[in-house]
Amino acid sequence: MYSVLDLNQIIAHTLGKELTADQFTRFDVNKDGFVDVQDVVQIIRMILLYGDTGLRQAETLQEHIYSQYPFSVNQSTEQAVYFIRSIKIGGEDITPEVVGAFKNGLCVGTTWEPEKWEEIMVMGQEPDDTVYTKGYMLEDEIPSFVIKHGSDYIPVTPIQAIDPAQSLEFHNLAIYFIDLVA
Repeated sequence: MYSVLDLNQIIAHTLGKELTADQFTRFDVNKDGFVDVQDVVQIIRMILLYGDTGLRQAETLQEHIYSQYPFSVNQSTEQAVYFIRSIKIGGEDITPEVVGAFKNGLCVGTTWEPEKWEEIMVMGQEPDDTVYTKGYMLEDEIPSFVIKHGSDYIPVTPIQAIDPAQSLEFHNLAIYFIDLVA
């Protein structure tokens, strides 16, 4: 990830122009002052190919990508596995397009088109506080879960599927078996 300042320096050095504060806000989706390296490459490519029109296209593309895929997550060495036994809405089994694990609105794990017993790897914050995992799960925190089903984003409640006495608190290398219900 690059800080907003790094991104502006890269673009200024590469293209001879800087982005406005408003343009940075659009590229900094998590509002944490950082943009993914893939975003930087895409932005530069669009500007090189299409000039200011390309910059507007890059902004539109960025907004489209994150509106369609808000379940982006960075890999971490701190991980827990949550196996999903079932997902039910109103008592009916469903297969959503995606399931995301979140902490304070920040995606910390995802799985696409989950089948029965699909796992979702939930990422924790790296011990060295690396910016890639800043704000991710810490020991003893419980992630929240959201599913995308059709055009709806639905919060779901995790319920221990095998051992009701087992807590769902995040611990590195832990394994959980859950049902998700709404």
